[in-house]
Order: sequence, then structure tokens, then C-alpha cells
Amino acid sequence: MNKYKKSGWFNESQRHSLARKGIRTGRKINYAEIQKGLLGKKAELSKRLQTKEELLKSNLPGAIMEEINREVMGLSPALHQEEFWDEVNDMINDRIIEKIKSGELKNQGEIDEEIQEIGRDADGIIEDDENEPIMTVFYDYDETPYTVGYYHDNTEGDFEAEYIKTDAWRGYYEPRSDRWVNVHSDNILSYSQDEEELKKFDDGLREELSKHGIKYARVFSRTSNVFSTGYDFFVEKDNIIPAKAIAMKLSIKYRDPERYKLTALTGKSGGFTEDDKLLAKAYDKIKAGASFEDVSKDIIKKRK
Repeated sequence: MNKYKKSGWFNESQRHSLARKGIRTGRKINYAEIQKGLLGKKAELSKRLQTKEELLKSNLPGAIMEEINREVMGLSPALHQEEFWDEVNDMINDRIIEKIKSGELKNQGEIDEEIQEIGRDADGIIEDDENEPIMTVFYDYDETPYTVGYYHDNTEGDFEAEYIKTDAWRGYYEPRSDRWVNVHSDNILSYSQDEEELKKFDDGLREELSKHGIKYARVFSRTSNVFSTGYDFFVEKDNIIPAKAIAMKLSIKYRDPERYKLTALTGKSGGFTEDDKLLAKAYDKIKAGASFEDVSKDIIKKRK
């Protein structure tokens, strides 16, 4: 029996793939307690803001922002807080201030209902961020997924993500850490033989490091390719030398760069043809700086 059966490996690679298709598979947050508060906060605003004229004279955006802030402060974003509250403030301006000016909102009850709706939408921004994270981290044998998104960080600062653009439409997230050091960086090519070999590498590395009492963290991160998930293996800085040696040894056994490249370029899991191999060689030459025209001529020549 595979001792890592519940390690989140296949679930996580598929989860990130599904998330980019708009299918939510992340952990749900219980917002019931937070939402209860919205229903009991009407009195204070009602006393201050009774008529349309008083509403327009008062510091309405600030009052409403304060009201909403109290209700979602338990979910106050760890990252990009200014952008988060700018987005909430835009909702307040568009859905309350402008509607009061136009006469759409005529009484305190209607304003309260809109405040509640904006509070729910503010919650939803954080919920969506947790349901479709940028990165998911697993520590040692702890099966709890610790996620990092644009607005949230459940690793408490252990990891942050930097987006690396490969062109105008594509890219990937690269995990960074001050505490942990990366000893192996790879990619899960979903539903391929290469993924199965990478899983064997992962099983072996976890087992060997555990024998030596070395703590580790695995990071699964999103890419623009729905069939590709970033895989990075980190250890604490003091253990980088032995961990790197073990990772290199297992990499020789399980990680075939040629197979990985052919799978990534063709989408095939195996059974690569001579044309597939020519494509891989062409890729290498273009990456090394050769012109497309020269590479094309070379391929045509070799295929004759």
C-alpha cells in the first residue's frame, strides 16, 4: 500500500487544473458567524443618517467602509490590502453613493440591504481567492493544504509567489521563501507517464528525508497551462546539502529530461515518433538562439 496515498499529490495537480476551468474544489470557509453581524449593525447608521440630505452631507463612504470593515475584519487580506479595500470602496461608490444621489436608494432600510450585500461580496472576494489559490503548500506528513493567493496567505509568511511571464499570454508562479530553500523544481504534466515518474521521485525523496529527520515543504503552484502544475520541493536552510544530494540521486533515477521535454511539447505520454524528436531538437536550437528559418530548413533537410 502506498503510504502517501492521501498526500494530496494527484488531487492537488487535478485541483489546480480544475480551478483554472472555473470548477471550485478548494476548502470552503464558514462565513456564517461573520454574516450574522451584518444583520445587527443597522441602529448606529440609522441614528446618524436619516434623510437623503443628511446622507449626502455626512461622511457616508467612510461610515459604510467602517461598517463593512468590522464585519469582514476576520478575513482582512494578508496580501494587497490596499487593493482589496479599493475594490470594496468602488462597490460603495457605485452601489450606494451614486444611487443615493440619483434617488434610487430612498431610505435607511434600502441602504442597509446594500451594505449587507457589499459585505457578502467582500467576503466572496476572499473566498474565491482561497478556493482558487496560486499555491498550495504541504508540510512534511501534514495533509492540511496551506494556500497562498492574491489576497491571502495561510502559510503565515513562509512562502510568497512571483509571477513569471513567458510571453504576453502565458506564465507561471514561482514560489519564494526566506526560511526554506528549494532543492528540486519541476512540473507535473497531468495524466502522463512523466507525472507518474515524478510521483515516484516525490515518494522516494519524502521517505529518504524522513529517515534523516529532515523537515520539508512541497509547493504546488498554478501555471497558465491547464495541464501543468508547478512542483517545488523545499527544505530548511540548515539541511540543504544532504537534501540536495538525495534529490540529485533520485532525479537521475526518475527524472528523464528528454521524456519531460517530449511530453511537454507533444502532449503525448509515450510512443514518441521521429518527428516528435525532430520537434524537440528544433525547440532546443531556437531556445539556444537559432533563427526559425534556419531551424525550418534543417528539419526539412533531415526529413527527406
